[in-house]
Amino acid sequence: ALHVPFLRDQVYCARCTDLGVKENSGVTGMLDKCRATNRCYCSVKRLSYGEFYLGDRGVSALLPLLTFGKMIRCLNLSGNGMREPSVQQLCALLADQAVLRTLLIVDLSRNPLGPAGAAQLQTTLKARAGILMLGAHGT
Repeated sequence: ALHVPFLRDQVYCARCTDLGVKENSGVTGMLDKCRATNRCYCSVKRLSYGEFYLGDRGVSALLPLLTFGKMIRCLNLSGNGMREPSVQQLCALLADQAVLRTLLIVDLSRNPLGPAGAAQLQTTLKARAGILMLGAHGT
C-alpha cells in the first residue's frame, strides 16, 4: 500500500493532467480506499470502473494504472463511453502478454465501441486466450 500515493499522484493524476481531463473521483476514491485499508493495488483481483462515465480520454488516463494491477482477474469498464480510440488503446495494452496476465474477464458492456473497435477487440482477444469472457451487452 506504500506505493498507492505514487499510483494516484504520479501515474493516474499525472496522466489526467497530460491529457487535460479531470480526475475521476471514483478512480481516486478507489486508490484512497486501498491506502486507507492498507491494501496493495497490485493484489486487487477485481476492478470495477463500471458506470464511472470516463469517456475516451478518461479511459486513456486510467490505462497506465492498470499495468500495476498484477493480480487483476476481472476488469469492469462498462458504461464509460468507450469508443474506438480508447478501445484501440486497451487492445494495445492487452497485446503485451506480460500486462494483465491474470485477466480472465473483461466487461465492456454499454459502451459505443463501434464496428472498428469491435473488430480490434476480436483480433486482440484471439491472441489472449487466457481471457475467457468478454461482456459486450449493449455495445
